[in-house]
Amino acid sequence: MGTVDVLFNNEPIQLESAKVLKLNKALGPKRSQIIVTNAMEDVAMRMSHSEALFQQGDWEGLGKAVRTIGKISGQIGMRSLSAVCDAASIALQNGDAPAIAATYARLLRVGDQSLSELCEHRDFP
Repeated sequence: MGTVDVLFNNEPIQLESAKVLKLNKALGPKRSQIIVTNAMEDVAMRMSHSEALFQQGDWEGLGKAVRTIGKISGQIGMRSLSAVCDAASIALQNGDAPAIAATYARLLRVGDQSLSELCEHRDFP
């Protein structure tokens, strides 16, 4: 009998704190906190909306949502989520249903972890 490989759903989340610090420096701590918080809420809302698009098989709508999530997450230093969005976009462009399902599940998982991590480790004074 062959061996069974175990896939782990945990992966380290990469945050680019320099982006938040740069916002802090340019806009001040209060304004940058508002911007980052609004961006995080936008990412969370778009992730929630994207679940309906995925369930409906609306790959075009899902592609738009994923690209937007990737752009917003990149702007606030969520490097891991931005990278997963790139992978999901490629799967969607190729129309590869198993790859879409796998990368989208990863996007939701990494997105949730990234939002939690950024909430816990903001670089605000």
